[in-house]
Parts: sequence; C-alpha cells; structure tokens
Amino acid sequence: MAGEKILFIVRHGKSTWDYPGVDDIDRPLKDRGISDAYEMAGRISGTGTLPDAIISSPAARALHTAIIFSRVLNFSPDEISIDQDLYLADTREIMTVIKSTDNSRNSLMIFGHNPGFTELANYLSSLNIENVPTCGLVRLKFKTESWNGIGKKCLADEFFDFPQNV
Repeated sequence: MAGEKILFIVRHGKSTWDYPGVDDIDRPLKDRGISDAYEMAGRISGTGTLPDAIISSPAARALHTAIIFSRVLNFSPDEISIDQDLYLADTREIMTVIKSTDNSRNSLMIFGHNPGFTELANYLSSLNIENVPTCGLVRLKFKTESWNGIGKKCLADEFFDFPQNV
C-alpha cells in the first residue's frame, strides 16, 4: 500500500497596520487574527489528522498564528521550525521547503503568506481558490511515500476552510 503525506497550508491570521514605524516582518496579529487562529485550530483539532511537523515563516503574524495552532493541537511550540524561505515566498520557494521535510514526517503544517500560499494551494489541488483569506486553511492528502512526490497526480483528498465559512 502506498504511503500518505498530508499538507496543511495555513495563511497567518489578520494582522494590524496600526504601527507605521514597524517593519512588515514584525507586524503583529489583530485581536480578530488571534481569535480566528483559535477558531480554525479548534475546527481541525477533532479531525484526527494532526501535524507531525510545523514550519512557520519568521514573520511575527505567521509565527504567532503557528503558536496558537500548536497549543490547541497539543503540539509543542518548542518544536515549531522557523524557515526564512517561507517569508513572502512564491510557489517554487515553498515547494523547496516542503520537499526538504524528512519523509518520516507524514503530515506537515506550514504557516505563511499570500499570494504564495494561494498559488501553492492551486498548484497542488483542483480547488481553484481565488484567495486564501487570513487564517484560511487548505488540507491536501497525497498518496505518496515522499514529500518530493507530492502533486496533483497523487492527490487523494482536498479540503479548504476559513474563519467566515460558516
């Protein structure tokens, strides 16, 4: 039987622009971004499919979102990897990060930014998402033994959810 790899693509929560002197990478989450992160993590916590690994962009808004998810999912925040290559990355750069994941990890959750995350979701699935909104989550399941093998050709299941999707 073929192996399985599950990829969670999570866009960071809603961030604030209230601090004009703060660099983009350091912009924090708004209160709504924090509450949306708890909401979305709660929605997937009962699905039985949880990440073996979490990798986040170093941006404050992405990392804070990843920490909230890790708490809700009982994943140690100390084990979140931070990868500079996810900050404002395009599909090619994100795929490089994903493909470097150890194949002993069967599920991976990544936290980052648009437009790269929407483009990645559309590259790997048939969902045709116009825009992954803040704190939006795409879960893709692939029938493959290796992170190098993920792609539409072995896509077994796809799921898309976001805070305002009620």
